[in-house]
Amino acid sequence: IFSLITGNLTSAKKICLLAGFFLSIFLLYKTHSRGAWLSSYTSWLIYAFFAKNKKILLVLFFIALAAPFVLPKDAVVHVNLERKEQSLAERYRLWERATQVITQEPFFGCGINTYTKNYQKFDSVKSWRVPDYYVHNGYLQLAAETGLIALGLFLTLLWIGIRSGYFAFQRAVDRTRLLIGALLTGFIALLIQASFDTTLHNLQSAVLIWFFLGILFAVGNLNRSETLNAA
Repeated sequence: IFSLITGNLTSAKKICLLAGFFLSIFLLYKTHSRGAWLSSYTSWLIYAFFAKNKKILLVLFFIALAAPFVLPKDAVVHVNLERKEQSLAERYRLWERATQVITQEPFFGCGINTYTKNYQKFDSVKSWRVPDYYVHNGYLQLAAETGLIALGLFLTLLWIGIRSGYFAFQRAVDRTRLLIGALLTGFIALLIQASFDTTLHNLQSAVLIWFFLGILFAVGNLNRSETLNAA
């Protein structure tokens, strides 16, 4: 939506897209999730650099300045009953726990979908915080369950997909360029979100990631000698 707004469209279509865009911003606001906001903002920033659009960069600059004042308080700081930051402390513990598993089982991990059952065998700290939780970092959890080899292969696949989409974006023109840019940066947003949450291990978001990846491969495999035009 963000990319189409900047395209050559009629006023009526732009109004409809703007309405959809502001609705998505409202829904994002209601998540109260720092990870979601950071992922979305970073993807917008990446798109602006890809498109070399100074207007979008300027808007994003003012959004960054205003964000601490307009976002919900619990989206800026997650406090516990002692009025201390809770989320960062919990994630540090979750990531530390996963790192211990990876250190002791670096090649093949502790087993697919067995992390919450097996991490206790490798946990030397035995903290009371967030017991029997997912790692809230999809990449660390993938490495903990299946090993660094599997993580390396997965990251390579993601990189090839992003590279494929980027080159397709550079070759495309008009609306097709905008659509590919939106697809590519939306995909990147999901991958960033996976660094803070269970995005890779929730069925709905995981299916969306693979769907985006497939389309990026598809647009990258179109005839490379031709400019990609709008259908």
